[in-house]
Amino acid sequence: MTGIKLPYAHIFKQAGIEYGYYRRNGRRQRIDGTPGSAAFAAAYARIHAQHEDASIKADPRQMTGTFGWLVDQYLRSPRYREKAPATQKFYRRYMDELRSRYDERPAATLDRPFIITLRDHWQTSPRRANAYIQVLSILCEAAIDLGLRTDNPAKGVSRLKGRGGWRAWDADELWWMDGLASGAVRLAWLLALYTGQRESDVLAMTWNAIRDDVIEVTQEKTGTRVWIPLHPILRNELVGARAARVGPCIVSTQAGGAYSVDGFRSIWHRARDAAGLAGCTFHGLRKNAAGALAEAGATDAEIMAITGHKTRGMISLYTRYAQQRVLAQSAMRKLVNRDA
Repeated sequence: MTGIKLPYAHIFKQAGIEYGYYRRNGRRQRIDGTPGSAAFAAAYARIHAQHEDASIKADPRQMTGTFGWLVDQYLRSPRYREKAPATQKFYRRYMDELRSRYDERPAATLDRPFIITLRDHWQTSPRRANAYIQVLSILCEAAIDLGLRTDNPAKGVSRLKGRGGWRAWDADELWWMDGLASGAVRLAWLLALYTGQRESDVLAMTWNAIRDDVIEVTQEKTGTRVWIPLHPILRNELVGARAARVGPCIVSTQAGGAYSVDGFRSIWHRARDAAGLAGCTFHGLRKNAAGALAEAGATDAEIMAITGHKTRGMISLYTRYAQQRVLAQSAMRKLVNRDA
């Protein structure tokens, strides 16, 4: 079978014997005969023709009411197209994953037990499980609009608790990265730490956006426009970097171009892992920034003005530990003063 490539055919060898399977739409079917033989070719042609005929007659994207059709309708809708590019990418990723498994399933059968079973199946990956619930809720709302159903069974399904999500970096981890990071990685790390912005927004920051020691950011995910005064440590770092800049973006490639998120992650992961900090995420620095503001006594509204968060509930998730430390220190001072 060397050099022969047949669509959807997969050849395996075990104990010196070759055999083949036809794998398509999540299903696998054995192909009779020895790969390379006339019998194998005939069996493959018969199976392939059956699938081709079925795909023409019953393409889930063309069959009104199927899950595949519902996803396709949503992705064409203004509701989806009005989302920020990052949100579109997130929705599409998980919708495509679900469509690969449930393309032909009638949307009307997406009941609550199905959603809970799906969630529990992915309990070892809480983020994925919760993402599935989120996009299923969106799709069920779209199904209501399209007259496929009258309720949203995903609404109210409890999310799984993760293992702390993107945790903030420890003081030792920050100290270690400060001593090892350089170049674009160091600039991005400091910008995230002292502005509290997401990775895509840090990479989009330009030198022209800095005026009077304030940097202006329009967040990609939400469209929120924020003005962030530069922390002295960040300002001093930027002074040196500005003198050596080679492009319009603060975090730029050696050739002066802008980094894509995927391109930056490749150098970020190498630098982070080389420093022995594989458990530290870029998004965790957003928690560090919010937590530092909380420890300094900033109010929720003041923190939201920096980070661009829309709700106090989300801010509380980011600052809970820092606020607990502030309260604990205040409580202990009162005890010490009483016993003095």
